[in-house]
Amino acid sequence: MVGPSCWTRAATIIGMTRLLWMVPVVLLLAVAGCTEEERAAAPAPSTGAAPAASAPPSAAPETPAVTKSAMPVVTPPAAVDGEVGRRVYTAGADQGKGTTVLSSLPRKGQEYEARAACSATAAGRSLTVVVRSSETGSSGRVFLEGDVPCDGAETAIGWTAGAGVGPVAVGLEGVQPGIESAYAVLVPVAD
Repeated sequence: MVGPSCWTRAATIIGMTRLLWMVPVVLLLAVAGCTEEERAAAPAPSTGAAPAASAPPSAAPETPAVTKSAMPVVTPPAAVDGEVGRRVYTAGADQGKGTTVLSSLPRKGQEYEARAACSATAAGRSLTVVVRSSETGSSGRVFLEGDVPCDGAETAIGWTAGAGVGPVAVGLEGVQPGIESAYAVLVPVAD
């Protein structure tokens, strides 16, 4: 049989666990009422290590604000006469999917440019613009391929359509996290 002292201890433990949920709430309310100066002057939590020497409060450097630097979204140029196709990508808005528009067939002997640009929140990102055959039954032969740095600037890559070129698709390959927007258009070079 359990004696009254066990019941007393059990009731105390249960009462303490009921109060434990209030600790975070009380701490939140206590900190919420502090001013910026009071928070800065508050001692750091102890890690068990010896405290480091610190400069007087007046000599403490100001902590810079952390900001996320995002490159602006690149905007594809307006469609022009003779444009063969375009690929547009915007992160988030379409969950990584892009739109591809096929406009017309390339003409034999015509000089074209693949104009492409992309923007990224992380440095060093790049994409590859690819123009390949989209003819039914084709093996996807690549006619043009080139790297595009995601620095917001437009890159132009030249190509002259040869004999027997049918429909082509303009693509962007290598899309990865951190790339915000991109486009590639295949347009004729003006004479």
